[in-house]
Amino acid sequence: MQSTLKLIGLSIVTAVFLAPAVYAQNADRPVQTTTVDQAPTAQTQGEDGVSERTTRHAERKERLQLNLSATQTERIKSRCKNAQGKIQSLSGRVQGIQTGRQQKYSNLVSRISTLTVRLEASAVDTAQLSEQTATLSSLIEAYEAQLANYQVALGDLSAIDCVADPEAFQATLVDARTSLSAVREAMEAIKAHLSEAIKPALQSTRQSVSQQSKPDEQPSDEQPAGTAPDTPVSNTEEQ
Repeated sequence: MQSTLKLIGLSIVTAVFLAPAVYAQNADRPVQTTTVDQAPTAQTQGEDGVSERTTRHAERKERLQLNLSATQTERIKSRCKNAQGKIQSLSGRVQGIQTGRQQKYSNLVSRISTLTVRLEASAVDTAQLSEQTATLSSLIEAYEAQLANYQVALGDLSAIDCVADPEAFQATLVDARTSLSAVREAMEAIKAHLSEAIKPALQSTRQSVSQQSKPDEQPSDEQPAGTAPDTPVSNTEEQ
């Protein structure tokens, strides 16, 4: 059981750390940033989507008050079409990354939950591990919400008539940049929680199992009575 928990701790903590984080590649970076208010969590389609997008453009312009100069406006008009081509490509890549990373996070929580159930069945105290797993789930939800905001901004950037409304394009670009920063911060929060909370909780659980499993006499190679059974979690390494 102890060796199994060691493997579990290592695989759980490293599984997500090794996943790529390439959201920033090929993204045009604006000069100006600001804090984003709560944004829509999904991009709608059809006429309703166009209406909501127009509302978001107006809200961004009102909130950011960019006051572009004539020179800035002309520069945006001359460059934005080329930028939109890159943004469309980036949006597709982000969708693929989102699917892969969310699956990794889902698998991660599933592994820990499976371990927790097996430990509870063996009368092992899992209160700390359960609490930290709940926090991890909340952090993952926050990450998914920030990623949805980023995807909405990318979709708006691709669809806007940037020559007709350069201020809305620039305001949306600012929002996309800020949303990307929020995505990165959410990912770092998950990474820190895995290292600073989940891993210690696993180690604490392993110590509890070790203390519970110690026989009165010198331990032998055979599994002593009352030892919690090994779990198959470590066999679910990276698919």
